[in-house]
Amino acid sequence: MIRLRLSRRFLRVVAWTATVWAALALCYLLGARLTPRDGAGRPLLLSPSVYAAEKYRQMVLRWMREMERVDRDLTALLSVDGGADPVRLYGLVHEVEGLIDRAIAIHREAAFSTPPPALTGFAEQIRAAAEAHHQAVLAAAQWVGAPEPENRRAALEVLRRARGLRVTVERSVWLNGP
Repeated sequence: MIRLRLSRRFLRVVAWTATVWAALALCYLLGARLTPRDGAGRPLLLSPSVYAAEKYRQMVLRWMREMERVDRDLTALLSVDGGADPVRLYGLVHEVEGLIDRAIAIHREAAFSTPPPALTGFAEQIRAAAEAHHQAVLAAAQWVGAPEPENRRAALEVLRRARGLRVTVERSVWLNGP
């Protein structure tokens, strides 16, 4: 029978070495998971300009999701027949007020967020889309306030233009990669 004797110092060195390797592995895994990637899946080097562009891109994606929700809710609102029922009209007023608040929030964020210098042209497209969605909600409010067929048609037309601007932004190379 062979007996091995290990000193406490040796065991401490082995424990510290294992701890250092485990910490390095953890840092590697976190870095691999949290590093932003380009369209091809390659990691991006986070220079200040790339970081600013990626941060702005993430904000734009959030705004696009919000504009899509406003669009969907506005489409549902405009598909309802307001008619002469005052109770239904009051319900529509409440819905359109919520849409106005959401559209104003999106428009405000898009208008007052400073884009990186490389994305100023893209930022103008985003601001135009946010403004168009705000105008579409205001046109729907006009229809709710005066439920006439021509007001509904006007609101649907403004919404169609807003949707077109949003789709143009969504198809941008800045959001989808090359």
